[in-house]
Amino acid sequence: PPQSMFNFNPSFLNPAATAMEDYGQVRLGLRRQWVGVDGAPSTAWLNGELRFRIKEEAAADATMISKGHGMGFNLYYDEIGPYATVNFNIGYAYHMPVSRGLVLSAGFAGGLYRTQFDMSKSMYPDQAVDPAAIAQSSVSTKYSPDLNAGIQLHGRNFFAGVSYMQLIASKFIDASESASKRKGQLLGSLGYVFRFNDDATSLWLSGIVKSDFTEPLRYDAIAKLRYKELFWIGSTYRKDDAWGAGLGLHVTPALSVGYLYEFGIDRHIAAYSRGSHEACIGYRFLKGDQAGVQKIGW
Repeated sequence: PPQSMFNFNPSFLNPAATAMEDYGQVRLGLRRQWVGVDGAPSTAWLNGELRFRIKEEAAADATMISKGHGMGFNLYYDEIGPYATVNFNIGYAYHMPVSRGLVLSAGFAGGLYRTQFDMSKSMYPDQAVDPAAIAQSSVSTKYSPDLNAGIQLHGRNFFAGVSYMQLIASKFIDASESASKRKGQLLGSLGYVFRFNDDATSLWLSGIVKSDFTEPLRYDAIAKLRYKELFWIGSTYRKDDAWGAGLGLHVTPALSVGYLYEFGIDRHIAAYSRGSHEACIGYRFLKGDQAGVQKIGW
């Protein structure tokens, strides 16, 4: 499922980003896409991460990044048309500093899909003679394995990563020549921070390119203007789909919230939709010396 504020939960798209900060955190997100369109996608997700330092390699000060292990989970519930999918993944990443403030990470995540089909919500009543549709009517629930892997290089001012999602191919419908296959997706991500002279204001640019090797390349981009650890305003763009505008607020050093509204630019959707909404909330379990310090969090 798409996330416009993808840097709010980077491990959702790259397991190597699991617990890349030196503290634990939990995050919750909700997305309503194409409001006003019947059967439009709706997604809710929950993420939790915990970092384990290697004691003898602990950071010398709060601005450095320590060597360590990251554990986490991603859970999401996604509805689109007659389909409802629950996915649960447990992820692991190893973070190895290669220089002061620069870390190379590698990670993987594995779990399970549970996909349900509700025939009463079928959007294809004119295809009743399609063999795949006939086969589908007898399938209500399907369980499939899930496996993802990735690597990432990140520091205080940039990150670059590559991940491969849905490594294990699976079909919801087993009919001959059925196209209901979960395709593997290759994702490339890149981001950079421009810090202004006062070091209080910064411009954060990041983007993701996606390919499933059959459809044209897709990409998402987000730009955020951030003031200290207090708030940010930003704009997003998804190729041939939508523009968005959003804002975020650090209510406390540990608690943050964000909201984004997207305007559709695809005329086939925009003519019927009232836009898309996305909201996120996160809580960081900070230690005493970490308050006000965000080393590499995007």
